[in-house]
Amino acid sequence: MNLLPKGGTADYVVTCVWAEKAVKEAVLFGGVHEAATGKASKFAKLPGAGEIKYSANPVYVHLTTNNTIYGTQWNSEPAVPGGVPLIADTSSDMYSRPIDISKYGLIYAGAQKNLGPSGVVLVIIRDDLVERGPKNLPTMLQYRTFAAEKSLYNTPPAFGIYVMGEVFKWIVAEGGLRGMAERNEEKAKVLYDFLDQSAMFKAQVDLGSRSLMNVCFRTASEELDSKFVSEASKKGYEGLKGHRSAGGIRASIYNA
Repeated sequence: MNLLPKGGTADYVVTCVWAEKAVKEAVLFGGVHEAATGKASKFAKLPGAGEIKYSANPVYVHLTTNNTIYGTQWNSEPAVPGGVPLIADTSSDMYSRPIDISKYGLIYAGAQKNLGPSGVVLVIIRDDLVERGPKNLPTMLQYRTFAAEKSLYNTPPAFGIYVMGEVFKWIVAEGGLRGMAERNEEKAKVLYDFLDQSAMFKAQVDLGSRSLMNVCFRTASEELDSKFVSEASKKGYEGLKGHRSAGGIRASIYNA
């Protein structure tokens, strides 16, 4: 709404359900070009550099950094055309590792995975993009409103923001973003190493595309998947049932 003008085209790298949802909204405001899609592989792997085909003159490139449902994650940003802003939905892996902010024009992240309670969104936006949105947008839907008023144009969700502040202090105390990355890599390695040598379980994602946040795997049958989830729950391991749209088994291992 703020960055895609009428007559313009935005490029979307479609690697998950959340990226598909982003496309569904973007087409309401302008042209959308799917530069790559993982639909053929059921989102089991990320596209390689040669598989991403950008349009002639995109106003921005949109990326979803982590796929919670199918368990893929970008380990580094894909190269985008020179001067084109990279826009990223980092809701499910924000503050799980260091990222190079200079590579992005705008980052938006729902708080509910690593940052705090649901109902809060963290936005990091480049100064020149703040004013790009049409001035006839509703006041509450313009980035310039919140930039000018330091996020205090209206009464914000104060408790949620307070909790985020406490989480940030915890992250700093635990070694900062580098410390979080080391913890998350170690946790995920335990699971993936086991899955890769297991005769019963199989990881669902190609080696180079695996998420450190959501580890997706299966047994040989849906019945055995269900039995495993049930038995695991009795041992105190909750929430291992895969997302309703994907099935299987999923271990979500966010910062906390």
